[in-house]
Amino acid sequence: KLADIRLPRQITTDAGYATAGFPHYLKFDGIDDNLVSAAGGGGAAGIYYCGAIQFNKVGAVQTIFSDAGTNSGYKLQLTAANQLQISAGNGTAYTAVNTTATFAAGDVSLVELWDDGTNIGVRLGESTPVTVARPAVTAGTAQITIGKDNNAASNYAGINMFEPVWRYGAMPNATQREAIRAICRSKAGLQ
Repeated sequence: KLADIRLPRQITTDAGYATAGFPHYLKFDGIDDNLVSAAGGGGAAGIYYCGAIQFNKVGAVQTIFSDAGTNSGYKLQLTAANQLQISAGNGTAYTAVNTTATFAAGDVSLVELWDDGTNIGVRLGESTPVTVARPAVTAGTAQITIGKDNNAASNYAGINMFEPVWRYGAMPNATQREAIRAICRSKAGLQ
C-alpha cells in the first residue's frame, strides 16, 4: 500500500522552517510532518499492519498509523511509557491494548497490529503478541495517515520507517504473515 501515499508532506507550523534541519517536512522528526494516503482506509472488517520502525525520540505519544475518525477506526501509537498500542473505535470509545515490551530511542524493531475478527492485537519485535477481545469496530476515515493521529492536531512521530505493509479485511494466514514479516525485517536490515 506504500504506493498510495501522496507527497509532499505538509508544513503546518513555522517550526517547519525556523529550526535546524530545515525543511522539517522532508523527514519524520516529530514536529509537523505526516503522510496522508489516497483512499484506502475506513475498513471495519479487520486490518493487518507490519513495518519496521526506529524511534528517534521516546517518552511522548507518537502516532505511526491512523485512519481514526471520531472514536472510530484504528490507530497504532507509541505511548508515553514507550509501549506500542493499538486502538480500535466503536463510534463511542476506543478499545486499546499495549505491548509489555518497550522501545528505547534508537531501537529498530518490527511492529505489527491486527484485527482478526475475534481479537485486536499488537506485537513488538519477537515479543509475545498482546491481544484483547475485538470491539464492534466502526469504520474510520477513508484516508490513512502515517506519522500523526488522523483525528488530532498532535502526536507527530519522530521515526524512521521501513517498508510498511497493511491490509484491510481478512487477516493473512500464518504463512503469509511470516512472509510479510520477513520482507519488513529485511528492508530494515533486521535478521
